[in-house]
Amino acid sequence: MLRKIQIFIMMVGTIAMNLVAVTYSIQADEINQNIKAAIVVDANEGQILYQKNSEQKYPVASMTKLLTALVLLDQIKAKKISWDTKVVPTSTQVKLSHESGLTNVPLEENHQYTIYQLYQALLVGSANASAMVIAKAVAGNQEDFIKLMKQKSEKLGIYDEEIHNANGLPNGMLENERDKNADKDAENKFSARDMAIIAKALIKQHPEVLKTTSLKSLNFNDQGKKTMVNNTDTLLQNQDLKVDGLKTGTSDAAGKCFVGTANKDGHRIITVVIGAQTDASRFAITQQLMEETYQNHNIYDIKKGQIIPVMKQVKVQNGTKKNVKIKASEPMTLYVGKNDKVETELITKDGKPVKPLIKVNEKLGTAHMRTTDHQGYLNGNTHLDVKVQAAQKVESDNLFIRLFERIAA
Repeated sequence: MLRKIQIFIMMVGTIAMNLVAVTYSIQADEINQNIKAAIVVDANEGQILYQKNSEQKYPVASMTKLLTALVLLDQIKAKKISWDTKVVPTSTQVKLSHESGLTNVPLEENHQYTIYQLYQALLVGSANASAMVIAKAVAGNQEDFIKLMKQKSEKLGIYDEEIHNANGLPNGMLENERDKNADKDAENKFSARDMAIIAKALIKQHPEVLKTTSLKSLNFNDQGKKTMVNNTDTLLQNQDLKVDGLKTGTSDAAGKCFVGTANKDGHRIITVVIGAQTDASRFAITQQLMEETYQNHNIYDIKKGQIIPVMKQVKVQNGTKKNVKIKASEPMTLYVGKNDKVETELITKDGKPVKPLIKVNEKLGTAHMRTTDHQGYLNGNTHLDVKVQAAQKVESDNLFIRLFERIAA
């Protein structure tokens, strides 16, 4: 899928936000050598469009904060906590917020901060201490928040994950708020597939999150003292791909990581890159994956009631028409590679062949649709299940049966 292309990305200056154009030349084998894992999926159906080592668990550093945000937003939606809730950080959290070399907003002893302030700092500035303050506000302590993170992961179908904290830092850096059951070097571990599942759930269940992840910067206001926070996602500068999130992650063990999302022409995809070697390469590789995905696929967004163009007409036994066109009974999205085909199997309501006397909009059953690349879906299915119905009316080709049907009517 991947070929040599020239990638132009905009690098954001850490202070003045000055834009500098940088050119990269990346080949497929370089991607294989320079990252540990990757995946690209459709954000609607979870169709896998590209993957490399997507099942292997790796440290993911601050990409963890997407799960932290997901748990928080669930709690907000359930009205167990509000955006206006004010919280005071612990001394450990205050100390961590001033650690040089870590992404943070500075927090102060005995100062109050709203959940909304901390949430924005979490996603825009990747604030590590803010993640811990949120965890304490939601669950009372770090340990119980980790339980909520694990419960949410398992609800999404993610198992064998390794979670030690809400921010993704090495366990030992959290001092007395560390995971007591793990060693100091332990880090949160997920697979690229896991992170795609989390990102998909976050966008689908809480689409408002994109209003925050798309911010290029913000002012963190602490009792009149303002701190400029620049987004660590430099691909937000890419107007062609319409990138509007989501989250970076960096540690010695994880390397340079990034969960991205783009919404070009209304077609949203999610990308995950784990273990790139430099800041620039994680964004360059992500951009290439995004561009290649859009360039190399025909994308079908089918609305309810529309004929499915990639599905063959269904044969009708003993009907006035030999075939009938099929409509979708529900919205669907399908990405088909330029060199791929679509395989379709129609499962009727009673498991039998389609009969004559089909009415317009008659429900026919479920279509199993798969592309010939057979990469499958995040939920483990090899195909997309779509409820379908007849787009045309078909009567029996037997004159006496048709006459009887009309008299009986």
